[in-house]
Amino acid sequence: MSSLAILKGVVLLFVGCFTNNFFLEMIIKVDPGCGPALTLCQFSLIVLTLLPNHITKPRIMPLWFYAVLTVMFFLVSYLNNLAFAFQISQPVHMVARSSSLAVSFFVGVAFFGSQFDSKKLFSIILVTLGILVTLSAEAESKAKKSAAKQMDSGCTGVGCNGIPSGEENQHGEDDLFYWGVGIAMLFVALILSAILGHFQSYGYRMWGKHSEEVKFYSHFFSLFGFLFSGQEIATHFEMWSATPPLVIPYMDLDTGIPKMWVWVFINALTQWVCVSGVYLLMSNTSAVTVTLWLTLRKFLSLIFSVWYFSNPFMSGHWFGVALVFAGAILYGVS
Repeated sequence: MSSLAILKGVVLLFVGCFTNNFFLEMIIKVDPGCGPALTLCQFSLIVLTLLPNHITKPRIMPLWFYAVLTVMFFLVSYLNNLAFAFQISQPVHMVARSSSLAVSFFVGVAFFGSQFDSKKLFSIILVTLGILVTLSAEAESKAKKSAAKQMDSGCTGVGCNGIPSGEENQHGEDDLFYWGVGIAMLFVALILSAILGHFQSYGYRMWGKHSEEVKFYSHFFSLFGFLFSGQEIATHFEMWSATPPLVIPYMDLDTGIPKMWVWVFINALTQWVCVSGVYLLMSNTSAVTVTLWLTLRKFLSLIFSVWYFSNPFMSGHWFGVALVFAGAILYGVS
């Protein structure tokens, strides 16, 4: 176990993931429906960086395994980014995804014959309660916001939500229902992610742990899934190209490059850095240590998001967040 490698992994994790989350939020504030386009850019960069090492290297795992793996991996990534188009804030997104350990536990026990561990049950209960409390607080906040919009617009009838059609809410649905669809997407993605994790573990047991090969082929084959969203993605690319050029602060230097493209590139690049940090930690330290570092990083990212981007967070949100992260830490050490 190399102390230098662990330190490098922690630095990559915090710098990469923090920067990635910052630019992700910058992007979705401008273009909340860009999930598929952003995911394509992220996947493309990862494939390009891994291609030289795998273009001539014989594949070890069978194609049928990658076919199943890719479908689940693509849907998980697609749904997670698409959820931002349904009024899901970055803090709530992070809290919901922090329940992945609990979901994986239930899926493993129910469908993959995993042994039930009573020691983890308390942490699972904490995470579940935390998610429910956070979502309840967020639903209350959304309902108040929707009611305020109706009062401001002088509309109190059925279907009044104070949102111009085709602008703030392109589907013309009520805020709370629209948000609920986004939450449903996140939980479908969580379930698929848990199944994906167990299926990947099965592959490692059968053919050995070839994480770099899995990372390359899962991202490479996923690129074909974006063919079904080609027109929508092209629309977002055009919108990004129409944004004002990036001006470097304090230097008043006009780069001539649309600022959204700069943000997207940095987001995709830092995601690669973040993932590299996670893989480095996984190969040099215990799963418990990795869980603790990841939990700390998510918690600090959430606090920064609430502070810097002024995302509304009430006492109920914070209580739920405390339960979720306490449960995640207990799960890792139990």
